[in-house]
Amino acid sequence: MNEIKCYFIVLILLSVWPDRIARAQSLGRDCPRPTLENGYFTPDESTYKHDDKIYYACNQGQKPISEGWWANVVCNDGKWSPYPLCIGENDCIAPNVPHAKLINPVQEGWYGNGNSAGFVCERGYEIITDSSTSCQNGRWTSLPTCTRKPFSCGSPPQVENAIIQQKYEDIYEEYSTVAYACGDLYQLEGQSVVQCKNAQWQVAPKCVKKGIQPEPPSRERTVSGDEDRTQGTSFPLYLEVQECGDPPTIVYGDTTKTERLSITYECSRFYKLQGPSQVMCLSGRQWSKLPTCVSNFCKLEGKIDHLKTLQSALFFEEETTEYFDCEDVRYNEYKWVAGNWKHYGAIGRCIKGNVYFKGCKSSTGFIIKHK
Repeated sequence: MNEIKCYFIVLILLSVWPDRIARAQSLGRDCPRPTLENGYFTPDESTYKHDDKIYYACNQGQKPISEGWWANVVCNDGKWSPYPLCIGENDCIAPNVPHAKLINPVQEGWYGNGNSAGFVCERGYEIITDSSTSCQNGRWTSLPTCTRKPFSCGSPPQVENAIIQQKYEDIYEEYSTVAYACGDLYQLEGQSVVQCKNAQWQVAPKCVKKGIQPEPPSRERTVSGDEDRTQGTSFPLYLEVQECGDPPTIVYGDTTKTERLSITYECSRFYKLQGPSQVMCLSGRQWSKLPTCVSNFCKLEGKIDHLKTLQSALFFEEETTEYFDCEDVRYNEYKWVAGNWKHYGAIGRCIKGNVYFKGCKSSTGFIIKHK
């Protein structure tokens, strides 16, 4: 009898324990409070949960290792990504040049004042200016430019019911080739290999039916954008959008483009799209999953501690900053902002619907958290 009880206990543990392990792994480990020299962060806790985000700024004479005066890091399974760091205001963050890669990039992610960095262009691009740049007083001297090589080609021609047998690329150099292969129910008509020449692709082949095409399966298939772009299918995944009738409406959003097989949505100002921007008509004459428009702004109005009273409501978008006058004029000053002299005494940054202020009575830290 005891042996039977033990047997059932083992079965229960075997069935429950893997699920608990999976859930524990999906949650991720907590992160300890990070060490940040010459800076401060919020919220300031002893430990943080997996996926928690904290924001940090640096003391006078220092700056975060990111663009702007404010940065954020995320707890990812027990580690901060990226780790918060304050560097000298005359140092430079690793430069980012479109379609270029750094030669021997520094692991720290920043370069000291006076140091240089070299670049090489991605395949299909070439440098038309100096290939290196220098960090001077917190700014990079003229960055190189990578331009598309002459006579190169863009995306290869799309062939219905066919796949391309090479890795997809945005740019193909002249004389590059791609090979097509048809689906099981189709046969190739024309040359299977197509070449890029004089900035144009040669005539692409066709895939024609071998015989009668069977009815498509009733189960819907989902493919990603990359797969849909490079892989053909032996049956249509979607119907034309007109088959589903008028496009559905979404709150704070509207359609921006209607094509044969898709409708594209975008949100009104101060809202951001959550979910797929493109909606398709499925074979069951139902729309694919709709996106939603969620708030992406902060609102300020009336009297706010330490600041001059606002005459009207102010809206500004997430992760943007606004400048304000202090109630005590002694803390107001002129500063050079975006190419113009601006009179202000505090900076407010919109973060998750809250506005964090810096300035006026406090040279470091926050004045008030206002929602």
